[in-house]
Amino acid sequence: MLLSWAPVLGLILGVFAVASGVPARKRFRRGETDNDRGAFAGIVLGTVAIVIGAAILIWLLYLIIGYQVCIGSATDRYKYSQC
Repeated sequence: MLLSWAPVLGLILGVFAVASGVPARKRFRRGETDNDRGAFAGIVLGTVAIVIGAAILIWLLYLIIGYQVCIGSATDRYKYSQC
């Protein structure tokens, strides 16, 4: 969760959290472990990190594409400086 603001890192670590939480829940259901809360927290926080990371990544891509379109359509120095 702490690094979910970093788009790529938040997505990667969120996927790892979910990927390790799901097998941990399965082991709990089989009776091999006794830490269901930790596994559930990993799944929930990993999912939240994925959503936040994806939202920030989409927002950054929107800004970058908008900037590129603005620069590409600028015809003079004034319009270029407005981008």
